[in-house]
Amino acid sequence: MKPVKIFVTQSGNTLNSHKDFLKRLRHHRKIKEKEVHECDVILAFCPIVSRLGTDIEAALKIFKGHSTPSKPIIVVVLHHTYERDEVVPDSNKYATTNICIVNSLFHESEGLLKNCKLNSEAINITSQKLKDFKRMIKSKGGKMNSKENSKKNQVGVSQRIKTGPEEEGETSKIRNKKKKCVIL
Repeated sequence: MKPVKIFVTQSGNTLNSHKDFLKRLRHHRKIKEKEVHECDVILAFCPIVSRLGTDIEAALKIFKGHSTPSKPIIVVVLHHTYERDEVVPDSNKYATTNICIVNSLFHESEGLLKNCKLNSEAINITSQKLKDFKRMIKSKGGKMNSKENSKKNQVGVSQRIKTGPEEEGETSKIRNKKKKCVIL
């Protein structure tokens, strides 16, 4: 199996958490870092240092300069926290046809938090999206169809981590909704 060619970029200081994310991702999927003009997918890391909306919007301006319909972007939003089961704000509104958003947790003393359900899900979803994007690009002779990509992002996995007791049926309602590729 050929590796997925990715271009890695960051919108700020990730405190090397992006390296840990890539290391963990390599356990799930063969990836090879390339220059932007040679890649299949852009993997962009966005540490949140002030406000979620402000930081993501600023980062997307940078990342969109590299993107085309044939170069989708997976944005890994890095939330700074000590808590492994932190509930993060909804990033769903930033996902589009060729932009997939996943959330992860990190801390400056530890990097990407270990034994963290949200980080494990972020790695799994990123791995799956890389596979999906590569398959779509290959089937289109190197170009990705934006309508097809849009459908894939609309049915991406979405789960919410809760710290308190759930009301009956709440989890199934959340999981059964069709969401863009976002981990809440």
